[in-house]
Amino acid sequence: MTMEEILTSARFVVDSSGKRTAVLIPLAAWTEVLEGWRRMAQRIENEEDAAVVAAWLRDRAAGAEETVSLEAVEAELLADGSLPG
Repeated sequence: MTMEEILTSARFVVDSSGKRTAVLIPLAAWTEVLEGWRRMAQRIENEEDAAVVAAWLRDRAAGAEETVSLEAVEAELLADGSLPG
């Protein structure tokens, strides 16, 4: 279902003066809207993650980022309870 089809399937609830107060759309349309929002949010999150990694890689290549051993990371995660001991 396209966005245009979703929008044209909408029905409005109006008050006694004719002012729109709510929108009703078919459940199938609502399900598609929610799925579209989920996909968009995931895409944005992936792009943000990629940007963070790219910035870190640039900083690391420039010598501006400190590296930490896997053992040090594991010890820190164990100490704060993020990993089961």
